[in-house]
Amino acid sequence: MDLRLSDDLEALRKTVEAFAHDEVAPTIGDYYVRGEFPLPLVETMAEMGLFGLPFPEEYGGMGGDYVALCVAIEELAKVDSSIAITLEAGVSLGAMPIYRFGSEELKQQWLPKLTSGQLLGAFGLTEPGAGSDAGGTATTAVLEDGHWVINGSKAFITNSGTAITGLITVTAVTGYDADGRKEISAILIPAGTPGLTVAPPYKKVGWDASDTHELAFDNVRVPAGNLVGERGRGYAQFLRILDEGRIAIAALAAIAYLAAHQWLYGGWTVYAAGDHFVGDGEFSVVGTQADPVGRTRRLVGLLVDRQFGIAAWSPLWLVLPFAVVHWLRRHRGYPTTVVAAVVGVAWLNATFVALTMHGWWVPGRQLVVALPAALILVAGWVEADVRRRLPLAAALGLLGAVNWLWLAFEASTERRTLIVDFADTASWPYRLVQGLLPDGIAGGASNDLLLLTWTLLLAAAVAFSEHRRAAC
Repeated sequence: MDLRLSDDLEALRKTVEAFAHDEVAPTIGDYYVRGEFPLPLVETMAEMGLFGLPFPEEYGGMGGDYVALCVAIEELAKVDSSIAITLEAGVSLGAMPIYRFGSEELKQQWLPKLTSGQLLGAFGLTEPGAGSDAGGTATTAVLEDGHWVINGSKAFITNSGTAITGLITVTAVTGYDADGRKEISAILIPAGTPGLTVAPPYKKVGWDASDTHELAFDNVRVPAGNLVGERGRGYAQFLRILDEGRIAIAALAAIAYLAAHQWLYGGWTVYAAGDHFVGDGEFSVVGTQADPVGRTRRLVGLLVDRQFGIAAWSPLWLVLPFAVVHWLRRHRGYPTTVVAAVVGVAWLNATFVALTMHGWWVPGRQLVVALPAALILVAGWVEADVRRRLPLAAALGLLGAVNWLWLAFEASTERRTLIVDFADTASWPYRLVQGLLPDGIAGGASNDLLLLTWTLLLAAAVAFSEHRRAAC
């Protein structure tokens, strides 16, 4: 797989990079000091076509995709996160709900203005008393005489009070089903509609040039045709919108970390570059380019590596991928969230190790953070089918206990230490599987093949498990 940017994407990256360095960097600090929205910079971004990147040309877009959007956001985030989030929210939260779910009439009316950057859209989900928990939504919308009458409030809404804000798509309770559960729908409110109050901008500790407000709705009336998507499908719709938005937010967050890492150390260290077995030490600078593939593949290694994988210590952890999928499935957002979570966990683990670990990368300090959460996930997976899963978990856990006790005995006799010499233990459960586990320190084609095999096996097993669940 060739992970290099195409010629078109590389040209876009260079263009946005030049804009960020030449126009954003010299001026954005003044906007922070004044607490002012950087409208001239946003207008330049509009002229560059950035707000139309993932939209088709028929609606005024550039005919690109989310990869193009993420490339642009990454380059902006290297200089300033406020300007990057303005683009991300304008596209993913402002225009995308209309493109994905709006009627053709709404698309024709609003998308050309949004994709051109002439107007900005906002998405009103979060509420003062419920946060982003849809079940706690208190804003209501009642259909009267061909109009939705909306009452309630929203909080922390990005791009909702700028001079070019054109609309806010809000989630509201439009009724109740037979079981008494809230029917949540999405409704478009044009800026300036009577009854819509935009509070003064928040005073924040960061992203000061990003526009963020609380909103109040007092008998706001909009036409019935301003319903975005199907009535009662607002919850499902915004889950999809948020899933897509997470992709762009991940691009912004990853660059924020990498930029900070490079600023601290003057380049990518051994850990940050993805290969912690080279160089003079874990914080030695080995390059100036990140290796997201190398860093991400550490997730599988952290699970099954012969010397530092937690499953090598206790095979119980081989059920962790199933437990993660089980938890994500129960908390909705599947399957897009699964992909985002796996990549996010991989990057987070590499981040934690890069900034806190000194010495060997084995189940050490970083797992003090990870293992309690992992144990809760595994416990939830077992609880969902105790009769079949508890014996398996108990057997695998017992083998792990043998490893730990065996190693503790060896350490007490000073034959080896508890951590560094683990791969030399005489514990028979570990010896039984050692040859089937990849050795990241030794490397080589055979170990790379083992790592790939484990990756495919875990992916296939999870996919099969999900297929069986869906068939039931």
